[in-house]
Amino acid sequence: MTTLCTHCAAPLDEGVLRCTQCGRAVEPQAPPVQIAAPAPLAPDLPAEPSTTLFASAMQSADRDLYGIGGWLIMPAIGLAISPFLSIHGIVTDLGVLVGGRYQAVIANRPGLEALVIFELATNAIFLASLIALNVLLYKKKKTFPACMIAYLVGQLVLLLIDYFAANAFNPHTSPTTAIRSVIACLIWIPYFLQSRRVEITFVH
Repeated sequence: MTTLCTHCAAPLDEGVLRCTQCGRAVEPQAPPVQIAAPAPLAPDLPAEPSTTLFASAMQSADRDLYGIGGWLIMPAIGLAISPFLSIHGIVTDLGVLVGGRYQAVIANRPGLEALVIFELATNAIFLASLIALNVLLYKKKKTFPACMIAYLVGQLVLLLIDYFAANAFNPHTSPTTAIRSVIACLIWIPYFLQSRRVEITFVH
């Protein structure tokens, strides 16, 4: 490395003690300072956003809600029992239509036979619908909630028609069945529309 005299700026050979031009003593030069390269910065790891934590918590909660449980057990039990009630109604209506015990009553009450046939058809419709709903329920089909709502509404309409028709023959006809259907609609239709369990269970 070539250095210069600090007095006359003449070039100096390496290792000389005096300048050949001005005769001044060469001042020793301080060794160059080695500047350490800055250590590479560790890459900033993005903090886990709160949305990710929230999503993880929601996924965990959804896993707990998946399947037939909670309030959904109650309509599941109702769907398991109701087909047998419909079968009982079909057998009863057939007994009235073809049994000799009620023929005189039917003959003396115009329109009564048509009412019994309507009830028979209604029970047959209920039975077929309930079987289909049970299949959709246990296969967790996406169409189950909509079909269940349609069944509840259709059941209510048919039971109201049956009640008013029966009331024309017997003013003391009990409205209990129709009232139960109204209550079922008021409870379960909002449930099937808003339930998170229903939303994440019936996806197939």
